[in-house]
Amino acid sequence: MDEREEERSRATNLALKTLEEWGTNSRFIWFRELHRITDIDKGLLRNILNDLKKSKEVKEMHGTNNRIFFLPKKILYKMSRHRI
Repeated sequence: MDEREEERSRATNLALKTLEEWGTNSRFIWFRELHRITDIDKGLLRNILNDLKKSKEVKEMHGTNNRIFFLPKKILYKMSRHRI
């Protein structure tokens, strides 16, 4: 694995871990906050989130204040099951 692939892999794992931590507390996280917490390059973080959305691991939600929030899909499913 070359250096860029290792960095992308590390960043992906860090982003997923952060999303799951926030999700277990039933909280969505928006892009700017995720970028601030993880300190991942913005362009790389956008690419990672787009890949995760394509793979259906992360759900994107639009807030009333034009912010886009993210949450792991498995946690969103658990939240919706508990509210029924």
